Amino acid sequence: MENSFEAEPRAAWLSLRLTALLCLFVVSCTTLSACGSEDTGSARTGADAGVADANEVPVPDVQGDAASDAAPDSTPDAETDVSDAVDLDAADGSGDTGPEFPPAPFAVDTLLSTASTTAGSTVVVNCQAIDENGEAISLPPDTRRTVIAAPAASAEVAAGGTELRPLRTGTLQVACSLPTLGLVDDSPAQLEVRPGLPYTMIATLDQDAIEAGEFVQVFCTAFDILGNEIPDVEFTVGTDPGGSGVEVDREYVIVERAGVYDVRCDTDGAAEIIPATLEVVPGLPAAASVGVVPERRVYGVGDTVELQYSVSDEFGNLIPDALVTFSSLPTVPSFGEGRFRFDTEGIFQLNLIVGLPTLSGSPIVASRNVTVNSEGPAIVCDRPSDGAFLSVTPGANIEFRGRVNDVFGADTVVVNDVPATLSADGSFVATIPTRFGINFVQVAATDTDGNPSRRTCAFLVADQFVSEGGFLTDSVTLTLFQNALDDFDRFDGLDSINDLLHTALNSSGVRNTLHTTLQAANPLYDECVQRVCIFGCFCALSVSVNHQDTALNGPNDTTLQLVDGGLRAVGNVRGLRFRLRIGGTFSTQGWVTFESLGIDLTFNAGLSGGRPRVTLRSVNNVSVGRVDTDFSGLTGFIVNIIVDLFQGTIRNLIRDTVRDYVRDSFNEILDGVVGGLNLDSVGQTFSVNHLDGEGVSNIGFGIQFGAIDFTSTRALFGISTRLTNNAERAGLTLGAPVPPGPVRFIGSGSRVVAAGISIGVFNQALHALWRSGLLDASIDGSAIGDVPAGSIAAIRTNLPPVVAGSDENSVSVHIGAIQAVVVIPGIIDQPLDVELGGVATTGFDLLDENVIQFRDIVVEELYFSPENRALTPTQLDELESFLLELLGYLVDESVNSALPALPIPDFALPDSLAEFGFAPGTRLGLVAPRLFTNATHFVAEGNFGNR
Repeated sequence: MENSFEAEPRAAWLSLRLTALLCLFVVSCTTLSACGSEDTGSARTGADAGVADANEVPVPDVQGDAASDAAPDSTPDAETDVSDAVDLDAADGSGDTGPEFPPAPFAVDTLLSTASTTAGSTVVVNCQAIDENGEAISLPPDTRRTVIAAPAASAEVAAGGTELRPLRTGTLQVACSLPTLGLVDDSPAQLEVRPGLPYTMIATLDQDAIEAGEFVQVFCTAFDILGNEIPDVEFTVGTDPGGSGVEVDREYVIVERAGVYDVRCDTDGAAEIIPATLEVVPGLPAAASVGVVPERRVYGVGDTVELQYSVSDEFGNLIPDALVTFSSLPTVPSFGEGRFRFDTEGIFQLNLIVGLPTLSGSPIVASRNVTVNSEGPAIVCDRPSDGAFLSVTPGANIEFRGRVNDVFGADTVVVNDVPATLSADGSFVATIPTRFGINFVQVAATDTDGNPSRRTCAFLVADQFVSEGGFLTDSVTLTLFQNALDDFDRFDGLDSINDLLHTALNSSGVRNTLHTTLQAANPLYDECVQRVCIFGCFCALSVSVNHQDTALNGPNDTTLQLVDGGLRAVGNVRGLRFRLRIGGTFSTQGWVTFESLGIDLTFNAGLSGGRPRVTLRSVNNVSVGRVDTDFSGLTGFIVNIIVDLFQGTIRNLIRDTVRDYVRDSFNEILDGVVGGLNLDSVGQTFSVNHLDGEGVSNIGFGIQFGAIDFTSTRALFGISTRLTNNAERAGLTLGAPVPPGPVRFIGSGSRVVAAGISIGVFNQALHALWRSGLLDASIDGSAIGDVPAGSIAAIRTNLPPVVAGSDENSVSVHIGAIQAVVVIPGIIDQPLDVELGGVATTGFDLLDENVIQFRDIVVEELYFSPENRALTPTQLDELESFLLELLGYLVDESVNSALPALPIPDFALPDSLAEFGFAPGTRLGLVAPRLFTNATHFVAEGNFGNR
């Protein structure tokens, strides 16, 4: 009976318990319409993806193999089987005590998607409720969450409190708050904030002014876009201007060329460059040279001359305020500083003395000898004088003035075959037209006895000159058209800048960055999604979501288009997939796929700190395509939870991560490529042997970036050029002549790329060679060409050679104001003074490495006048033949020595692109070029590609 008595209450209690559970189940099924049904796992996505019906309760798949990973390479195991939906013991709490009321939140814990991030990035904040036993529990529905960050000014908290954007580096304290429950996390999470990518680079120097040849130390400080200092940034140091006379050795800059420089710190992707200003002054005097104005073979008694001089330091920098004095031997009356009048005939030494201090510690003396004859020259060119520079518009008429020596007693004067007006005192005037380049005036006079005399004078005409040591602005340009930026063909090799972006976006970088970010954000979701309450409440259904893997199926695509002021880049990431493990009441895994994710960006192109830059202008749009899921054995309610998650907080995290990766990587690539524009093919300095082998001309090639001008049809890069030398000859000069018309060349678009090199650049080089004494030499006939053995020509050239545009396949070269002493054995045995000049045409070829070769030189114009000496017709014929060969030789040596290569810019790829498979040293630029000329430029047009 005792056993029966004990069994009856037990049976009654079991019956009561089952009844309660049955009621619970009935109430649940009544409340939630999906009870007892099974969903195939298809998700509502895009516009169809809404919030699940509150009455829909998922019933788990009790068949163990029903829930499986949908990925082809995934095989479900025991852990992925769906567990029983309802456990009776779990349903009533703890055995005999009946259903329990849900534990009340006792505290709140703060969970961050990452413990370390960069300033400006997005951090997801999860607020986890804790019961009094320290166990994590679900928050009651509609619990309001807020996030508190300290210091408050160091972060921005998004509306709703689920996303955080740190602004300042250091340790940020982040705490969740549940205001409706009166709870605040008293142990805030620690977020270590690192600086973002470099945005601003600031250079400072240990001194602001130095003498040429000294060095300065450069200190570089980097800041991100939010103003956080970035330690240990890799940087390079550059100068503006750069090239010849500037050497950079890590953080030290050595400058030999006097001037004012901007010294900058460079790193790819930085938008703002703030350089330091460095003034370089000349050192102590080390050399001096003098010239006589006007330059004549012989002077007459009563003539006045002026010494023109230059004083330079050991690096060739001119010292305009050097302490100088003048003297003559024998003594000649002085008419002001450096001016002398000859009252007697003879040979006079005119001296320039540079006083102390000098580099050597001794005074520097430079001298010129002049010959004075009582009769003087028969014909004198007064204005413009022989060897003069004239700043007038080419094509304009000028008044030419000269005089005939009284002793000669002229009866008629003819200038360029036109009779001139002759005055009683022997002076004459003629109106003559001009042209760009060297103009020649042939003066023929006849005395009263019918004896002829002639003279050739030369002067240089241009309406624009570039001063010695000055820059010719935008004298070299590179024009890129749309196909150089993007030819929309991804399978024809590296032939557009967008090929670099496409390669980067299809690398593992996007996938790896997303994978790391989402792994750090785990768990992506962990909530009780369904509670059941009768006499108490318990969690009937909990869901946790953890990220497992990331796949990027692609293909990803990019476009790059020209816009006014810059570039528009679009990147589309396709087939982005995330494998998730679903936990809680269920245990399974599957995939979430983003059909596409597009980033539309605009970048500015311009000049900053003396270097071409590409910087972000705007993020125009970030588009996220349809979200698909692939899970088996889950009801639509749970799938929709996952879809909502990936259309909400996690979607934003993925969106922002991809956006930041594309933005930063595209910016770094574009800035690195554009910033790598250079003229390294020319080099900083080059040397040319003098014609007699007795000296070397050292020419420095300096550059300065000028126009960076982008429109919707083309991108224009301008580079200004400077050519310098160690001056060995002095005299009046206005600088290198520049042809009339625009200096900046803009391509027409007939090919993908066009490079324009102003003819003025060649004239800069020829002027520098002339100043360095290249064309002052004693030349052996064996070097000249087909001339009699033993012939000699000692020359002094008083004007620089000048290149002028001709037609598209040739240019003309002017050379003049040459004073030559000629000996032709067996023909002219006694040295003969000759004034010489002429014009030659020459073709050209563009060889490998941009080397330009001038060939097929033909002398079209020859002007010469020997001294007044009776020459036989045979002697005149042989002299003319010799001078033709000599002139052709001088033109050949001049133009083929002017530049070691045609300065065609190209782009050196930054070393950072090696991670995408591009070899260090790769250069992009003009390929398959065609070279031609017009009136103002050498033009090379061709395709764009790997050089």
